[in-house]
Amino acid sequence: MINENEMINRILSFINKNGFNLGCYDITCTELGLNNWYVLRTMIPELLPVCVPNECFYNHPRFLKTKGCEYVFPHPLP
Repeated sequence: MINENEMINRILSFINKNGFNLGCYDITCTELGLNNWYVLRTMIPELLPVCVPNECFYNHPRFLKTKGCEYVFPHPLP
């Protein structure tokens, strides 16, 4: 069985080996912080799903009433 520290090391090694960017954000609320508990949100942008608009989205009437599509290129992160 893998202990917690070894699992964290494996995850960080995987992130480093693949060149991913790791962001950690402290989102601890006051009540937890006063009790020495901490809440972190970690995100790896390269692993987040990206919604790429399709033709149907571009031609939606509600979308066309505003500026429409200014950028026709998908998000840079695949």
